[in-house]
Amino acid sequence: MCWHQLYNTGLGRDIGTLYAARNAINARNVTVDPRNNFYASSEFLNNYTDVYLVCGALHHFGMADINGQPTKNMHVPLSNEYKCRFCGKAYKMPTALVKHEEKIHSFKPEKPEEPTAEVTPDHVYNYMRKSLALCMLRRNHDDAISMGDGSRVIRLYKFFLLYYKATPKTPKYAYGTFETLAQVMCLLTPRMSHRLTWNRFVNYRGKVNTNFPMDLDIEHQNKAFKNDISWISRGNNSTYYKQDKPKFELYRGNSSRV
Repeated sequence: MCWHQLYNTGLGRDIGTLYAARNAINARNVTVDPRNNFYASSEFLNNYTDVYLVCGALHHFGMADINGQPTKNMHVPLSNEYKCRFCGKAYKMPTALVKHEEKIHSFKPEKPEEPTAEVTPDHVYNYMRKSLALCMLRRNHDDAISMGDGSRVIRLYKFFLLYYKATPKTPKYAYGTFETLAQVMCLLTPRMSHRLTWNRFVNYRGKVNTNFPMDLDIEHQNKAFKNDISWISRGNNSTYYKQDKPKFELYRGNSSRV
């Protein structure tokens, strides 16, 4: 989804875009189709997210570089008391202060009128907002998987559903996500809904943040099985495989439980 929304080979000269960042670091193993090299594309997108976060923090705090000191938007501890601007009486709640100024001093602050002039859309700003939204959703999803937080994954599916539906090339993901949400929310029994929510990760290392998706584990098992029996496709061994196919299927099931 991030590739369909952000990756455009026609934006190579526009600084800040995904394709321009790819050219800046000469990441030739990252192509139009991330499936060609999934891990390289994933690492590149992680670095792209980090760069956006760091640049946003530097701009917000008015810092020249990561070793500089903040010059604006610095944290200032606030007092727990709110004082009246006329008599200096202190209050602990802002609502009580507003009522005091309106009742005693007949003061009511005027709300500034919002400008009604037409605003020209800022495409650079919109692209940056979309990049941060998609990248942070992806990072939140990856963190939820690594922590084995099935409830957070299901909550994030609600956001992904909107983006899948809005992206023309990913309608099947929208239907699949909607089906999963429907099963968890109403179609399944509470017991089966709980299993579908939480029984989607595997962890072979035993640490807190070392979970990964169960479907990815199945793909790894399939690849290991194919590598183990690759010799069968050579010569006359293919006939031997057809005759003893149940034996190999049994071996495949046993190896998946190791």
